[in-house]
Amino acid sequence: MNHGLFIASDAWLLRGRDKDLAFLLAESGYDVWMGDLRGNTYSSTHKTLTQRDPKFWDFSVQEMGTYDLPASIDYILATTGHDSVIYIGHSLGSTMYFVMCSERPEYRSKVRLMMGLAPAIYFKRSPGLLFKIARQYSRLYQESISFRGPRQVLPRNQLRGATASLFCRSAPTQNICLVILYFLAGLASLTDFSQVDKNLLPEFVRRLPTGTSPKTLQHLGQMSKSGRFCKFDYGPKENMRKYGTKTPPDYKLDSVTGPVALYYGKGDILIDVQDVAEVTEKLPNLVRNFTVANDKFNHMDFLWAKNAKQLVYDDMLKLMKLYT
Repeated sequence: MNHGLFIASDAWLLRGRDKDLAFLLAESGYDVWMGDLRGNTYSSTHKTLTQRDPKFWDFSVQEMGTYDLPASIDYILATTGHDSVIYIGHSLGSTMYFVMCSERPEYRSKVRLMMGLAPAIYFKRSPGLLFKIARQYSRLYQESISFRGPRQVLPRNQLRGATASLFCRSAPTQNICLVILYFLAGLASLTDFSQVDKNLLPEFVRRLPTGTSPKTLQHLGQMSKSGRFCKFDYGPKENMRKYGTKTPPDYKLDSVTGPVALYYGKGDILIDVQDVAEVTEKLPNLVRNFTVANDKFNHMDFLWAKNAKQLVYDDMLKLMKLYT
């Protein structure tokens, strides 16, 4: 299981047994492995580099899919003795998988089923504030490099987390907190927060955000602005040197030959339904095209909504049985 942008592996575990997907999978007899994306709170060390080295932060979605996910799969298979895994990715966790299939085709056979929750592949139609910020991030990123080199974007901070937790603990500030989470993270609906466990809200915000690299945010912004699912754009001159073309090449969705199941919500303010439909048209082996039966179901509801089990997880578990 891999999480999305600005959250970490602990986001799968905050609601507890009989509620969170990771627990439900474990209780169904599965080995459950939860990854942490490069550059977040739990994945911020390196064998030879420190966080002060610019090279440490020289990564984007490209490296996550080309190196990190394959390495995780190899480690899991070597440890368990199995020959393949079922992969679950939420948001950016889905993006990584499609990059891997395009860049490392030898790993397609090592994933018997991929399940994408709120899959972030195309997001040119996204009205979400996160992608609006990402679209403008190229200029800010270049300025940050010239000023002091790349640094972690929005790392987890204990003081900030404690302050946010206190702010979101009770009314009237709790209502403001919910509105902020709606716009920034895609949680619930402005007209209905009944599916948010307000007792756990301080725990949710205390762990947000978890940090990423500037280049990752820039890469997402480039894809959002261009409407393409493509490699990092270094500019015409550097693109020619790296790729042999003036524009970055697209990742090949038709190379995703393994079984794929996509789950998405009509209320998702970060991943538009039309963008998901564009993905489904290009996948050669789509085995599940699942629209959540709640028009208000949003981006982070896949992890934190009270009714996520009934609306999403139960169907996932049924499908997984066919591939185990």
